[in-house]
Amino acid sequence: MIMCEYAHAMGNSTGNLQDYWDVIEKYPKLQGGFIWDWVDQGFLKTNENGEKYWTYGGDYGEEGIPSDGNFNINGLVWPDRTPHPGLFEVNKVYQYIGFEPVDLKTGMIKIKNKYDFTNLSEFNFDWDVVSDGKVVQSGKIPLPDFRPKVEIAFLLPLKKIDPIPGAEYFLNMRFSRSDEWNYVPEDHVYATAQFKLPVEGKPVITKEDKLAVLQTKTIDKKLEVSGVDMKIIFDLGTGRLTSFNYKGKEIIKKGPEPDFWRPPTDNDYGYDMDKLLGVWKKAGERTVVTKANISQPELGKVVATFNYDIPDESGKKIGGYATTFTIYGSADVVIKNQFSKLSDNIPEIPRMGMQMQLPEEFTNLKWLGRGPHENYVDRKTSADVGLYESTVADQYTPYIRPQENGYKTETRWLTLTNDNGSGILVSGDPLICFAALNNIHDDFESPGKLSQYRKDAKTANTHTIDVKPRDLVNLNVDLGQMGVGGDNSWGALIHPKYRLLDKKYEYSFRIKPIVKEDDILKLAKEILK
Repeated sequence: MIMCEYAHAMGNSTGNLQDYWDVIEKYPKLQGGFIWDWVDQGFLKTNENGEKYWTYGGDYGEEGIPSDGNFNINGLVWPDRTPHPGLFEVNKVYQYIGFEPVDLKTGMIKIKNKYDFTNLSEFNFDWDVVSDGKVVQSGKIPLPDFRPKVEIAFLLPLKKIDPIPGAEYFLNMRFSRSDEWNYVPEDHVYATAQFKLPVEGKPVITKEDKLAVLQTKTIDKKLEVSGVDMKIIFDLGTGRLTSFNYKGKEIIKKGPEPDFWRPPTDNDYGYDMDKLLGVWKKAGERTVVTKANISQPELGKVVATFNYDIPDESGKKIGGYATTFTIYGSADVVIKNQFSKLSDNIPEIPRMGMQMQLPEEFTNLKWLGRGPHENYVDRKTSADVGLYESTVADQYTPYIRPQENGYKTETRWLTLTNDNGSGILVSGDPLICFAALNNIHDDFESPGKLSQYRKDAKTANTHTIDVKPRDLVNLNVDLGQMGVGGDNSWGALIHPKYRLLDKKYEYSFRIKPIVKEDDILKLAKEILK
Protein backbone atom coordinates (compact mmCIF):
# COMPACT_ATOMS: atom_id res chain seq x y z
CA MET A 1 0.00 0.00 0.00
CA ILE A 2 1.21 3.47 -0.88
CA MET A 3 -0.66 6.50 0.42
CA CYS A 4 -1.27 9.60 -1.64
CA GLU A 5 -1.26 12.91 0.22
CA TYR A 6 -0.58 11.16 3.53
CA ALA A 7 1.27 14.02 5.25
CA HIS A 8 0.26 17.66 4.96
CA ALA A 9 2.83 20.45 4.73
CA MET A 10 0.68 23.58 4.58
CA GLY A 11 2.20 26.46 6.54
CA ASN A 12 3.74 25.52 9.88
CA SER A 13 2.97 21.81 9.63
CA THR A 14 4.55 18.42 8.78
CA GLY A 15 4.03 17.33 12.38
CA ASN A 16 3.82 13.69 13.55
CA LEU A 17 5.78 12.50 10.47
CA GLN A 18 8.00 10.30 12.64
CA ASP A 19 4.85 8.65 14.01
CA TYR A 20 3.71 7.83 10.48
CA TRP A 21 7.05 6.22 9.69
CA ASP A 22 7.20 4.23 12.90
CA VAL A 23 4.07 2.51 11.61
CA ILE A 24 5.19 2.31 7.96
CA GLU A 25 8.46 0.65 8.93
CA LYS A 26 6.73 -1.74 11.33
CA TYR A 27 4.52 -3.25 8.62
CA PRO A 28 6.25 -4.41 5.40
CA LYS A 29 3.08 -3.98 3.33
CA LEU A 30 3.15 -0.22 3.92
CA GLN A 31 5.35 1.32 1.23
CA GLY A 32 5.12 5.00 2.19
CA GLY A 33 3.32 7.89 0.60
CA PHE A 34 3.35 11.30 -1.04
CA ILE A 35 3.49 14.50 0.95
CA TRP A 36 0.95 17.18 0.11
CA ASP A 37 2.80 19.25 -1.22
CA TRP A 38 6.30 19.90 -2.56
CA VAL A 39 6.16 23.64 -3.23
CA ASP A 40 4.17 26.68 -2.11
CA GLN A 41 2.34 27.72 -5.28
CA GLY A 42 2.51 31.49 -5.06
CA PHE A 43 3.51 34.45 -7.22
CA LEU A 44 6.05 37.14 -6.37
CA LYS A 45 4.59 40.62 -6.19
CA THR A 46 5.98 44.05 -5.33
CA ASN A 47 3.80 46.60 -3.52
CA GLU A 48 3.81 50.36 -3.92
CA ASN A 49 6.58 50.64 -1.31
CA GLY A 50 8.89 48.35 -3.25
CA GLU A 51 8.42 45.44 -0.82
CA LYS A 52 8.40 41.99 -2.40
CA TYR A 53 6.07 39.29 -1.09
CA TRP A 54 4.44 36.03 -2.14
CA THR A 55 0.77 36.12 -3.12
CA TYR A 56 -1.82 33.35 -3.42
CA GLY A 57 -5.09 32.50 -5.17
CA GLY A 58 -7.36 34.65 -3.06
CA ASP A 59 -5.36 37.75 -4.04
CA TYR A 60 -6.50 37.53 -7.68
CA GLY A 61 -9.66 37.97 -9.70
CA GLU A 62 -12.67 40.21 -9.43
CA GLU A 63 -14.94 40.14 -6.40
CA GLY A 64 -17.00 36.98 -6.44
CA ILE A 65 -14.43 34.87 -8.31
CA PRO A 66 -14.21 31.40 -6.68
CA SER A 67 -10.91 30.73 -4.95
CA ASP A 68 -9.39 28.46 -2.32
CA GLY A 69 -7.51 31.42 -0.91
CA ASN A 70 -4.08 30.44 0.36
CA PHE A 71 -4.73 26.72 0.14
CA ASN A 72 -2.10 26.05 -2.54
CA ILE A 73 0.48 27.58 -0.24
CA ASN A 74 0.99 24.08 1.12
CA GLY A 75 4.53 23.03 0.29
CA LEU A 76 7.72 21.90 1.97
CA VAL A 77 9.55 24.73 0.19
CA TRP A 78 8.74 28.34 -0.64
CA PRO A 79 7.97 29.20 -4.29
CA ASP A 80 11.69 29.93 -4.84
CA ARG A 81 12.50 26.42 -3.45
CA THR A 82 13.94 27.69 -0.17
CA PRO A 83 13.25 24.95 2.43
CA HIS A 84 10.61 25.30 5.13
CA PRO A 85 11.73 24.08 8.58
CA GLY A 86 9.46 21.07 7.99
CA LEU A 87 11.71 19.87 5.17
CA PHE A 88 14.51 19.23 7.67
CA GLU A 89 12.13 16.88 9.48
CA VAL A 90 11.32 15.03 6.25
CA ASN A 91 15.03 14.72 5.48
CA LYS A 92 15.72 13.17 8.89
CA VAL A 93 12.70 10.86 9.01
CA TYR A 94 13.36 9.64 5.45
CA GLN A 95 17.07 8.79 5.98
CA TYR A 96 18.01 5.30 4.79
CA ILE A 97 20.11 4.35 7.79
CA GLY A 98 18.52 3.45 11.11
CA PHE A 99 20.11 3.70 14.57
CA GLU A 100 19.09 1.90 17.74
CA PRO A 101 20.74 2.09 21.17
CA VAL A 102 21.53 -1.36 22.56
CA ASP A 103 23.61 -0.42 25.62
CA LEU A 104 24.64 3.22 25.84
CA LYS A 105 26.72 2.57 28.95
CA THR A 106 29.15 0.45 26.93
CA GLY A 107 28.62 2.23 23.59
CA MET A 108 26.78 -0.63 21.87
CA ILE A 109 24.72 0.64 18.90
CA LYS A 110 22.70 -1.29 16.32
CA ILE A 111 22.64 0.12 12.77
CA LYS A 112 20.33 -0.93 9.96
CA ASN A 113 20.93 -0.47 6.24
CA LYS A 114 17.53 0.55 4.86
CA TYR A 115 18.75 0.95 1.28
CA ASP A 116 17.53 -1.56 -1.32
CA PHE A 117 20.70 -1.71 -3.45
CA THR A 118 23.47 0.23 -1.65
CA ASN A 119 26.19 -1.29 0.54
CA LEU A 120 27.02 0.91 3.54
CA SER A 121 30.70 0.02 3.17
CA GLU A 122 30.75 2.91 0.67
CA PHE A 123 30.03 5.38 3.50
CA ASN A 124 32.06 6.99 6.29
CA PHE A 125 30.84 6.49 9.87
CA ASP A 126 31.86 9.20 12.37
CA TRP A 127 30.81 9.69 15.98
CA ASP A 128 31.49 12.15 18.78
CA VAL A 129 30.44 12.84 22.34
CA VAL A 130 29.35 16.42 22.99
CA SER A 131 28.73 18.31 26.22
CA ASP A 132 27.73 21.97 26.44
CA GLY A 133 28.48 22.35 22.74
CA LYS A 134 32.04 20.98 23.01
CA VAL A 135 33.33 17.70 21.56
CA VAL A 136 34.93 15.67 24.34
CA GLN A 137 35.44 12.39 22.43
CA SER A 138 35.32 11.44 18.76
CA GLY A 139 36.20 8.66 16.38
CA LYS A 140 35.67 6.90 13.05
CA ILE A 141 34.37 3.36 12.62
CA PRO A 142 35.55 1.31 9.60
CA LEU A 143 32.55 -0.26 7.92
CA PRO A 144 32.57 -3.94 6.85
CA ASP A 145 30.56 -5.44 4.03
CA PHE A 146 27.16 -4.01 4.99
CA ARG A 147 24.47 -5.16 2.60
CA PRO A 148 20.94 -3.77 2.12
CA LYS A 149 18.36 -4.62 4.80
CA VAL A 150 21.07 -5.96 7.15
CA GLU A 151 21.48 -4.93 10.82
CA ILE A 152 24.89 -4.87 12.50
CA ALA A 153 25.79 -4.04 16.12
CA PHE A 154 28.81 -1.81 16.69
CA LEU A 155 30.69 -1.27 19.93
CA LEU A 156 31.88 2.33 19.88
CA PRO A 157 35.18 2.78 21.76
CA LEU A 158 33.76 5.24 24.28
CA LYS A 159 36.13 6.22 27.05
CA LYS A 160 34.85 6.47 30.59
CA ILE A 161 33.43 9.92 31.24
CA ASP A 162 34.14 11.73 34.48
CA PRO A 163 31.13 14.08 34.35
CA ILE A 164 31.54 17.79 35.03
CA PRO A 165 29.04 19.03 37.64
CA GLY A 166 25.72 19.90 36.01
CA ALA A 167 26.75 18.60 32.56
CA GLU A 168 24.91 16.30 30.13
CA TYR A 169 26.57 14.18 27.44
CA PHE A 170 25.21 13.32 24.00
CA LEU A 171 26.40 10.76 21.47
CA ASN A 172 26.15 12.11 17.90
CA MET A 173 26.64 9.86 14.85
CA ARG A 174 26.91 10.64 11.12
CA PHE A 175 27.11 8.72 7.85
CA SER A 176 28.66 10.56 4.91
CA ARG A 177 30.36 9.81 1.59
CA SER A 178 33.68 11.09 0.29
CA ASP A 179 32.53 10.98 -3.33
CA GLU A 180 29.91 12.75 -5.42
CA TRP A 181 26.94 10.37 -5.61
CA ASN A 182 23.85 10.79 -7.79
CA TYR A 183 24.45 14.55 -8.14
CA VAL A 184 24.92 14.91 -4.37
CA PRO A 185 28.27 16.61 -3.59
CA GLU A 186 31.12 14.91 -1.74
CA ASP A 187 31.13 14.88 2.08
CA HIS A 188 27.33 15.20 2.21
CA VAL A 189 25.83 13.81 5.43
CA TYR A 190 23.20 11.18 4.57
CA ALA A 191 22.11 10.09 8.04
CA THR A 192 22.49 11.20 11.64
CA ALA A 193 21.42 10.17 15.12
CA GLN A 194 21.70 11.52 18.63
CA PHE A 195 21.32 9.69 21.95
CA LYS A 196 21.70 11.09 25.44
CA LEU A 197 24.30 9.08 27.35
CA PRO A 198 23.41 7.70 30.81
CA VAL A 199 25.99 9.85 32.58
CA GLU A 200 25.33 13.23 34.14
CA GLY A 201 27.20 15.53 36.48
CA LYS A 202 25.90 16.20 39.97
CA PRO A 203 23.73 19.33 40.38
CA VAL A 204 25.47 22.56 41.30
CA ILE A 205 23.70 23.92 44.37
CA THR A 206 24.20 27.59 45.25
CA LYS A 207 24.47 28.16 48.99
CA GLU A 208 22.00 30.77 50.14
CA ASP A 209 24.08 31.88 53.11
CA LYS A 210 26.41 33.61 50.65
CA LEU A 211 23.66 35.76 49.15
CA ALA A 212 23.57 39.54 49.54
CA VAL A 213 20.92 41.02 51.85
CA LEU A 214 17.63 42.12 50.28
CA GLN A 215 15.42 44.97 51.46
CA THR A 216 11.69 45.37 50.82
CA LYS A 217 9.55 48.49 50.77
CA THR A 218 5.84 48.91 49.99
CA ILE A 219 4.60 52.26 48.66
CA ASP A 220 0.87 52.37 47.85
CA LYS A 221 0.42 49.25 45.72
CA LYS A 222 4.06 48.98 44.70
CA LEU A 223 6.45 46.47 46.26
CA GLU A 224 10.15 47.25 45.88
CA VAL A 225 12.79 44.57 46.45
CA SER A 226 16.31 45.98 46.49
CA GLY A 227 19.77 44.47 46.74
CA VAL A 228 23.29 44.95 45.47
CA ASP A 229 23.07 46.46 41.94
CA MET A 230 19.39 45.51 41.62
CA LYS A 231 15.85 46.73 42.20
CA ILE A 232 12.67 44.85 41.32
CA ILE A 233 9.20 46.40 41.46
CA PHE A 234 5.86 44.57 41.60
CA ASP A 235 2.41 46.03 41.09
CA LEU A 236 0.44 44.40 43.91
CA GLY A 237 -2.86 45.35 42.27
CA THR A 238 -2.18 43.40 39.10
CA GLY A 239 0.31 40.85 40.41
CA ARG A 240 2.82 41.81 37.73
CA LEU A 241 6.56 42.34 37.86
CA THR A 242 6.80 45.80 36.32
CA SER A 243 10.47 46.72 36.64
CA PHE A 244 13.76 44.82 36.85
CA ASN A 245 16.71 47.18 37.13
CA TYR A 246 20.23 45.76 37.20
CA LYS A 247 23.35 47.92 37.50
CA GLY A 248 21.30 50.96 36.55
CA LYS A 249 19.77 49.41 33.43
CA GLU A 250 16.21 48.20 32.89
CA ILE A 251 16.31 44.65 31.56
CA ILE A 252 12.58 44.28 30.83
CA LYS A 253 10.07 46.43 28.94
CA LYS A 254 7.05 44.43 30.09
CA GLY A 255 7.10 41.88 32.89
CA PRO A 256 6.13 38.23 32.46
CA GLU A 257 2.43 37.40 32.39
CA PRO A 258 0.56 34.12 31.82
CA ASP A 259 0.15 33.11 28.17
CA PHE A 260 -2.20 30.36 27.00
CA TRP A 261 -2.39 31.17 23.28
CA ARG A 262 -0.52 30.65 20.06
CA PRO A 263 -1.22 32.35 16.71
CA PRO A 264 -3.26 29.83 14.69
CA THR A 265 -1.52 27.78 12.01
CA ASP A 266 -3.26 26.79 8.77
CA ASN A 267 -3.98 23.41 10.38
CA ASP A 268 -5.48 25.18 13.40
CA TYR A 269 -7.88 27.19 11.25
CA GLY A 270 -8.80 23.92 9.51
CA TYR A 271 -10.49 22.60 12.66
CA ASP A 272 -11.70 26.03 13.88
CA MET A 273 -9.15 26.20 16.69
CA ASP A 274 -9.54 29.99 16.78
CA LYS A 275 -13.22 29.52 17.70
CA LEU A 276 -13.07 26.31 19.75
CA LEU A 277 -10.15 27.46 21.93
CA GLY A 278 -10.55 31.20 21.47
CA VAL A 279 -11.45 31.75 25.13
CA TRP A 280 -7.73 31.45 25.91
CA LYS A 281 -6.53 34.07 23.41
CA LYS A 282 -6.39 37.00 25.85
CA ALA A 283 -6.93 35.00 29.06
CA GLY A 284 -3.44 35.75 30.36
CA GLU A 285 -4.09 39.48 30.12
CA ARG A 286 -7.47 39.12 31.84
CA THR A 287 -6.16 37.41 35.00
CA VAL A 288 -7.36 39.08 38.22
CA VAL A 289 -5.39 39.01 41.46
CA THR A 290 -7.32 37.47 44.34
CA LYS A 291 -4.49 37.23 46.85
CA ALA A 292 -0.92 38.44 47.31
CA ASN A 293 1.49 37.11 49.90
CA ILE A 294 4.94 38.60 50.54
CA SER A 295 7.51 37.05 52.86
CA GLN A 296 11.24 37.16 53.55
CA PRO A 297 12.24 33.79 54.99
CA GLU A 298 15.94 34.71 54.85
CA LEU A 299 17.95 37.91 54.55
CA GLY A 300 18.90 37.15 50.95
CA LYS A 301 15.56 35.76 49.82
CA VAL A 302 12.13 37.33 49.21
CA VAL A 303 9.08 35.35 48.11
CA ALA A 304 6.09 37.01 46.41
CA THR A 305 3.13 34.76 45.58
CA PHE A 306 0.12 35.94 43.59
CA ASN A 307 -3.10 34.01 43.13
CA TYR A 308 -5.33 34.87 40.18
CA ASP A 309 -8.73 34.05 38.76
CA ILE A 310 -8.85 33.49 35.01
CA PRO A 311 -12.15 34.86 33.62
CA ASP A 312 -13.58 34.39 30.13
CA GLU A 313 -14.66 37.31 27.92
CA SER A 314 -17.88 37.72 29.93
CA GLY A 315 -16.09 37.72 33.30
CA LYS A 316 -17.05 34.15 34.25
CA LYS A 317 -14.24 32.26 35.99
CA ILE A 318 -12.81 29.39 33.91
CA GLY A 319 -9.61 28.66 35.83
CA GLY A 320 -7.10 29.60 38.48
CA TYR A 321 -3.45 30.53 38.36
CA ALA A 322 -0.66 31.13 40.85
CA THR A 323 2.77 32.61 40.27
CA THR A 324 5.50 32.58 42.88
CA PHE A 325 8.45 34.91 42.38
CA THR A 326 11.45 34.00 44.54
CA ILE A 327 14.01 36.80 44.49
CA TYR A 328 17.56 36.10 45.65
CA GLY A 329 20.32 38.48 46.67
CA SER A 330 22.29 37.23 43.66
CA ALA A 331 19.69 39.00 41.42
CA ASP A 332 18.22 35.63 40.40
CA VAL A 333 14.44 35.42 40.12
CA VAL A 334 12.86 31.96 40.10
CA ILE A 335 9.32 31.92 38.73
CA LYS A 336 6.97 29.04 39.49
CA ASN A 337 3.61 28.85 37.70
CA GLN A 338 0.60 26.70 38.57
CA PHE A 339 -2.50 26.47 36.38
CA SER A 340 -5.84 24.71 36.81
CA LYS A 341 -9.08 24.60 34.82
CA LEU A 342 -12.36 24.60 36.69
CA SER A 343 -13.68 21.57 34.77
CA ASP A 344 -13.07 19.28 31.82
CA ASN A 345 -15.90 21.07 30.01
CA ILE A 346 -13.62 24.07 29.52
CA PRO A 347 -11.53 23.88 26.31
CA GLU A 348 -7.91 22.78 26.41
CA ILE A 349 -5.16 25.40 26.44
CA PRO A 350 -3.02 25.79 23.30
CA ARG A 351 -0.04 26.87 25.41
CA MET A 352 1.18 26.79 29.01
CA GLY A 353 3.66 29.59 29.37
CA MET A 354 4.59 33.16 30.14
CA GLN A 355 5.29 36.06 27.83
CA MET A 356 7.50 39.08 28.53
CA GLN A 357 9.03 41.88 26.50
CA LEU A 358 12.69 42.84 26.59
CA PRO A 359 14.62 45.82 25.16
CA GLU A 360 15.12 45.73 21.40
CA GLU A 361 18.90 45.72 21.85
CA PHE A 362 18.85 42.20 23.36
CA THR A 363 19.12 40.81 19.85
CA ASN A 364 21.88 38.18 20.28
CA LEU A 365 20.52 34.73 21.11
CA LYS A 366 22.31 31.66 22.42
CA TRP A 367 20.62 28.50 23.67
CA LEU A 368 21.32 24.94 24.77
CA GLY A 369 18.47 22.81 23.51
CA ARG A 370 16.92 21.51 20.32
CA GLY A 371 17.79 23.35 17.15
CA PRO A 372 19.08 25.05 15.16
CA HIS A 373 15.84 25.25 13.19
CA GLU A 374 12.30 25.80 14.46
CA ASN A 375 10.89 22.71 16.21
CA TYR A 376 7.73 21.61 18.02
CA VAL A 377 6.66 18.75 20.25
CA ASP A 378 5.45 16.75 17.21
CA ARG A 379 8.21 17.92 14.83
CA LYS A 380 11.56 17.67 16.61
CA THR A 381 13.16 14.44 15.35
CA SER A 382 15.49 16.48 13.13
CA ALA A 383 16.44 19.01 15.82
CA ASP A 384 19.34 17.72 17.89
CA VAL A 385 20.17 19.07 21.33
CA GLY A 386 23.15 21.38 20.98
CA LEU A 387 24.58 24.80 21.77
CA TYR A 388 23.40 27.27 19.15
CA GLU A 389 23.89 30.96 18.41
CA SER A 390 21.70 33.19 16.30
CA THR A 391 19.83 36.50 16.36
CA VAL A 392 16.26 37.32 17.31
CA ALA A 393 15.59 38.56 13.77
CA ASP A 394 16.59 35.17 12.35
CA GLN A 395 14.09 33.34 14.56
CA TYR A 396 11.21 34.55 12.42
CA THR A 397 9.95 32.02 9.87
CA PRO A 398 8.18 34.02 7.11
CA TYR A 399 5.28 31.71 6.32
CA ILE A 400 3.42 33.21 3.36
CA ARG A 401 0.22 33.44 5.40
CA PRO A 402 1.62 34.68 8.76
CA GLN A 403 1.12 32.23 11.64
CA GLU A 404 2.78 30.65 14.68
CA ASN A 405 6.54 30.33 14.08
CA GLY A 406 10.04 30.27 15.54
CA TYR A 407 9.55 27.84 18.46
CA LYS A 408 12.25 25.80 20.21
CA THR A 409 11.66 22.83 22.52
CA GLU A 410 13.60 21.01 25.26
CA THR A 411 15.75 24.03 26.08
CA ARG A 412 18.12 23.88 29.06
CA TRP A 413 18.93 27.59 29.02
CA LEU A 414 19.06 30.62 26.76
CA THR A 415 20.64 34.06 26.80
CA LEU A 416 19.52 37.26 25.12
CA THR A 417 22.18 39.97 25.11
CA ASN A 418 23.10 43.27 23.51
CA ASP A 419 26.33 43.85 21.58
CA ASN A 420 28.12 44.63 24.86
CA GLY A 421 27.27 41.19 26.26
CA SER A 422 24.70 42.46 28.78
CA GLY A 423 21.26 40.89 28.98
CA ILE A 424 19.46 38.01 30.64
CA LEU A 425 19.95 34.31 31.24
CA VAL A 426 16.82 32.14 31.36
CA SER A 427 17.18 28.55 32.56
CA GLY A 428 14.63 25.77 32.90
CA ASP A 429 13.87 23.52 35.84
CA PRO A 430 14.81 21.31 34.13
CA LEU A 431 13.51 22.12 30.61
CA ILE A 432 11.60 24.94 28.96
CA CYS A 433 10.38 25.79 25.48
CA PHE A 434 10.79 29.29 24.08
CA ALA A 435 10.30 31.73 21.24
CA ALA A 436 12.17 35.03 20.94
CA LEU A 437 10.80 37.28 18.20
CA ASN A 438 10.55 40.95 17.25
CA ASN A 439 6.76 40.53 17.07
CA ILE A 440 3.82 39.77 19.34
CA HIS A 441 1.21 37.06 18.76
CA ASP A 442 -1.27 39.47 17.17
CA ASP A 443 1.17 40.21 14.34
CA PHE A 444 0.79 36.62 13.09
CA GLU A 445 -3.02 36.44 13.31
CA SER A 446 -5.44 36.45 10.39
CA PRO A 447 -9.11 37.47 10.50
CA GLY A 448 -10.21 33.84 10.38
CA LYS A 449 -9.58 31.07 7.87
CA LEU A 450 -8.25 32.28 4.50
CA SER A 451 -7.94 28.94 2.66
CA GLN A 452 -11.40 29.20 1.13
CA TYR A 453 -13.47 31.66 -0.87
CA ARG A 454 -13.97 34.92 0.99
CA LYS A 455 -15.85 37.87 -0.39
CA ASP A 456 -13.59 40.12 1.70
CA ALA A 457 -10.37 38.44 0.50
CA LYS A 458 -8.75 41.63 -0.77
CA THR A 459 -8.84 43.14 2.73
CA ALA A 460 -8.75 39.96 4.85
CA ASN A 461 -5.78 38.19 3.25
CA THR A 462 -2.53 38.56 5.18
CA HIS A 463 1.04 38.36 3.89
CA THR A 464 4.62 38.73 5.05
CA ILE A 465 4.53 42.47 4.31
CA ASP A 466 1.97 42.77 7.12
CA VAL A 467 4.55 41.56 9.65
CA LYS A 468 6.67 44.53 10.70
CA PRO A 469 9.36 44.03 13.35
CA ARG A 470 8.64 45.92 16.56
CA ASP A 471 11.06 47.80 18.81
CA LEU A 472 11.15 44.95 21.33
CA VAL A 473 12.04 41.33 21.90
CA ASN A 474 8.95 39.30 22.68
CA LEU A 475 10.05 36.30 24.74
CA ASN A 476 7.88 33.31 25.53
CA VAL A 477 9.18 30.96 28.24
CA ASP A 478 6.87 27.95 28.34
CA LEU A 479 6.23 24.54 29.68
CA GLY A 480 5.14 23.96 26.08
CA GLN A 481 2.49 24.42 23.42
CA MET A 482 0.47 21.92 21.41
CA GLY A 483 1.96 20.41 18.27
CA VAL A 484 1.48 21.77 14.76
CA GLY A 485 -0.16 18.67 13.29
CA GLY A 486 0.42 17.20 9.87
CA ASP A 487 -2.58 15.13 8.77
CA ASN A 488 -4.58 17.80 6.94
CA SER A 489 -5.80 21.40 7.07
CA TRP A 490 -9.53 20.74 6.86
CA GLY A 491 -10.58 19.28 10.18
CA ALA A 492 -7.91 17.00 11.63
CA LEU A 493 -7.10 17.71 15.27
CA ILE A 494 -3.59 17.67 16.67
CA HIS A 495 -2.83 14.15 17.95
CA PRO A 496 -3.88 13.86 21.62
CA LYS A 497 -0.38 13.12 22.93
CA TYR A 498 0.77 16.45 21.52
CA ARG A 499 -1.99 18.53 23.15
CA LEU A 500 -2.34 20.09 26.60
CA LEU A 501 -5.38 18.13 27.76
CA ASP A 502 -4.77 17.99 31.52
CA LYS A 503 -6.71 20.09 34.01
CA LYS A 504 -3.54 21.14 35.87
CA TYR A 505 -0.02 22.16 34.87
CA GLU A 506 3.02 23.43 36.75
CA TYR A 507 6.54 24.51 35.77
CA SER A 508 9.42 26.74 36.87
CA PHE A 509 12.23 28.74 35.32
CA ARG A 510 14.87 31.24 36.40
CA ILE A 511 15.81 34.70 35.12
CA LYS A 512 19.21 36.20 35.88
CA PRO A 513 20.78 39.44 34.61
CA ILE A 514 24.19 38.89 33.01
CA VAL A 515 27.13 40.94 31.78
CA LYS A 516 29.91 40.14 29.33
CA GLU A 517 32.33 38.95 32.02
CA ASP A 518 29.96 36.28 33.39
CA ASP A 519 30.68 32.58 32.93
CA ILE A 520 27.34 31.63 31.37
CA LEU A 521 27.92 27.86 31.38
CA LYS A 522 28.74 27.99 35.07
CA LEU A 523 25.77 30.22 35.94
CA ALA A 524 23.33 28.14 33.87
CA LYS A 525 24.18 25.01 35.85
CA GLU A 526 23.50 26.56 39.25
CA ILE A 527 20.41 25.49 41.14
CA LEU A 528 18.96 27.74 43.81
CA LYS A 529 17.24 25.90 46.64
